[in-house]
Amino acid sequence: LQEIARHFVEAGDMERAFPHVVAAGEGSARSMALSDAIRFFNTALENIPAGADPELVVRAHDGLGVAYTLVPELTQSEATYQRLVDYADSAGQPSAKVTALNRLAMSTATLSGDLAGARVYLDNARALATEVGDDLGLAQYHMNACTIAGLGGDIETSALHDEETARWGKKLGVEELRIEGLTRLAENTVWLMDFDRAVPAVEEAVEAATQAGSEHHIAVLNGLAVSRLKMREGDIESALRLTVEAGATLERYASFFTPLAHWLAAHL
Repeated sequence: LQEIARHFVEAGDMERAFPHVVAAGEGSARSMALSDAIRFFNTALENIPAGADPELVVRAHDGLGVAYTLVPELTQSEATYQRLVDYADSAGQPSAKVTALNRLAMSTATLSGDLAGARVYLDNARALATEVGDDLGLAQYHMNACTIAGLGGDIETSALHDEETARWGKKLGVEELRIEGLTRLAENTVWLMDFDRAVPAVEEAVEAATQAGSEHHIAVLNGLAVSRLKMREGDIESALRLTVEAGATLERYASFFTPLAHWLAAHL
């Protein structure tokens, strides 16, 4: 993909290059080659041909914003999502605007700690998604609302959003979204020490993540949920081993949960 994209760009044929450049950016992002991903996405967005597929334009904006978040260059990420809002308005793409508002909520919360501002973006995302029937946007709203509620210390509300994320993921047939909701629900119910809910939640999430072969979600579960259940049983050595191993895996994914795993390992 990268070579095809490069050849078309060098030939100055951006109409044919555009989809390949976006795909090359997505491929680089999946392999965590973030500098390459940023370069490809910027190339695409700086050379959008007339009549470009709006879905590809949205994917380029969203991919660039995610890549900047993972670097992290959160100011650039926020600016990218604001440009996506502007594009969505001009192109009449309300679902793209829902995506941008959801992403802006997260970048606002993590960049400046402005949880009130983040909730405004979330509320706007939910209202627009409901208005236009964007079910995937609603699912993403609940996933982001979980994180922002957790950052504000409201773990019970965070867990409620986790349940909704998992429910929407199942309804939409988006397994990755369902597993994300189940994983966060397991972690949050353990954190609440609500073990009547936590034990079956952990078991369900581990089964789903294992069946999907999701190394990232398995690491989150082992490092932040299964390990705490081991602590509850008094098996500190197993808890520490799980948490240290999970932390190393989460680092490779530049995961949001990495510092939590390292904190728990230090505590253990």
